[in-house]
Amino acid sequence: MSNPSTALRERLIFQDVSLQLSIVASGDASATLIAAKDQHTIIVRKITIIITTSHATALIFRTSNATPVILVNLEASKDEGIYTFEFGEKGYTIPENEALNLATGAGPAAIVIVDAHRRPGVGLALTPSQL
Repeated sequence: MSNPSTALRERLIFQDVSLQLSIVASGDASATLIAAKDQHTIIVRKITIIITTSHATALIFRTSNATPVILVNLEASKDEGIYTFEFGEKGYTIPENEALNLATGAGPAAIVIVDAHRRPGVGLALTPSQL
């Protein structure tokens, strides 16, 4: 049996913050998807978007800092279908005290699945019971 990868071990040890949500076409879906937590980073492994109703509004997944980093920009008027964005075995690290946000307007209808976990930051000391 092979040894599990570092990424797999992290997923087993640290807090899972994965989510699935539905976006309805009639409302503004801009929101914080995964909230920031003091002295913790968020590791995003994959974002899957299933467009059920196309519209002239983009779906933008970004960090919450003053100058946000865009992880995914699914352009407006994409055809109905499944769009998957993978960030490799190590995932994309959102820095300490930042959140994962969705920015969009009214229009598209979709199902969004985010595969992510939260990991303590470098300066945070934890006991095994806190993991």
